[in-house]
Amino acid sequence: MVVWLLAAVAMGQPCPDRDVLIDGLRDAVNDRLADEADELQDELLAAFGCGGRAQSGQLVGLWLALAARSDQRDELDEANVALRAARRLGDAFDDAYGPALQRRWQDANTNPILPSRLAVDASQETYPLLLVDGLRFQPPGLIEAGLHLVQWGNTEDDLTGARIVRTKADAITTIDVPYGGAENAVASLRPAPEPKPPRERRERPERTPKPTRTDRRSPAFLVVAGVTGAAALVTAGLTAATDPDPANLDAQPEVALGQRFDRQRALGLTSFGLMAASTVSLGIHIVQ
Repeated sequence: MVVWLLAAVAMGQPCPDRDVLIDGLRDAVNDRLADEADELQDELLAAFGCGGRAQSGQLVGLWLALAARSDQRDELDEANVALRAARRLGDAFDDAYGPALQRRWQDANTNPILPSRLAVDASQETYPLLLVDGLRFQPPGLIEAGLHLVQWGNTEDDLTGARIVRTKADAITTIDVPYGGAENAVASLRPAPEPKPPRERRERPERTPKPTRTDRRSPAFLVVAGVTGAAALVTAGLTAATDPDPANLDAQPEVALGQRFDRQRALGLTSFGLMAASTVSLGIHIVQ
């Protein structure tokens, strides 16, 4: 059906009656005929993409149908956004959708108006005319955040495409309006997903390296170990120097030999004590 519609548009035949499609879409939604409603949605958007600009009553019928379908799928946020779009265009409500949806439609007008910006991709050739909700629009420009019908073409009586756009509050929504003809008329009536912004790469703060075990060691014990070790070597040398000459041992007085042996014993004990202190200091430095 949609292919046939595009062929008819390309051949210059009149656009299908949007009001008839809106009535059929409403009946399909209320009867919960999902496949038929999907087909009628595509046909209706194709019909908005040819002929003249959209009328406010037609837009209300479109938004109410979308709200009812979203409500049936328990997509309450999407339903409320569509109800807000319908309420924005006037006080007319289609009683066929029932009193429950009507009460929510009435409450939708109490929400604050939030601004958003709509822009067109300037990197490609586009049509000279852009309509938003049936009104001329010069991008980039401010509009109310929410659902909008965007139409484009050469003149208001020679439109070639349409699409649904959902703008976000305090954000810029950029759309493509390709220059190519009637083949651009069909798109899903469901709002196109917003492109996700590129993820910002967070610079991790440089961490101060933790002091290593070696960095935390006090040099005092190492100094003590070195000094006592050197002293132990000196005293060991002195001990060796005081050793009596075996060749002249008989010629030396007994008293002198005794004193010499006593001095040698004292130096030896001192050397061993200093070496022990050096070893202990070095061990403390290693394990601290």
